[in-house]
Amino acid sequence: MLSEVEVERLYIAKLYADEEDRKNEIHVTDLTAPCSRQVFYEKKSPTPEPIENMLRMTEGKLLHKLFLLGQSEVEIKWSGVKGRIDEYENGIIIEKKFVDFVPNNILEVQKYYTHYIEQVAFYAVMLVNQGYEFKQAFLLFVKRGEQNERGRKPLKAFDITPLIDLNKAEVEFLNRKGMLEAVLANDEPPEIPPNFSPFDYPCSYCKYSVRCYSGV
Repeated sequence: MLSEVEVERLYIAKLYADEEDRKNEIHVTDLTAPCSRQVFYEKKSPTPEPIENMLRMTEGKLLHKLFLLGQSEVEIKWSGVKGRIDEYENGIIIEKKFVDFVPNNILEVQKYYTHYIEQVAFYAVMLVNQGYEFKQAFLLFVKRGEQNERGRKPLKAFDITPLIDLNKAEVEFLNRKGMLEAVLANDEPPEIPPNFSPFDYPCSYCKYSVRCYSGV
């Protein structure tokens, strides 16, 4: 017989067992991370995600199981960097994002979700350099929980193709890869950016902020 707590523990253990080990790899999401210290800690001495975060992530994982195009969760690698594209078919990329705030227009996408635009642009660069087509790219935002703000949709897609310059994106991709490799070659993390605060993004969302500001 199992107890109620044992059933809960089984579920939690499964969540962590399914997590990928990315310590010895560079991924596109590492290149678009808002802080190189965060990536340093993730690769050198990672801390497990809090249980509540893991539970929230299961919602996003379920979203990614809703396949929209001919190829889903497409694994790609170029110049030593790995990526996984949510949806791809005939030159079209769809990247799905499960978020608390769904933007109303492309200006809000550019203001709040620049890192997602960069992520898709880097995927496009990788595809083209691997001999695949790139014609169009979409960000599909899905609201987490109920949509309580009047006039804001719980589901919204944006064609971000006009925002992607493949030449500029490739230069930026290679620059960030080089900078990140230099950071990871050191035994100590880089300095905290002078404009960062423990009470503001990205530090307020980062599980490593205690290490940064406590000196631990």
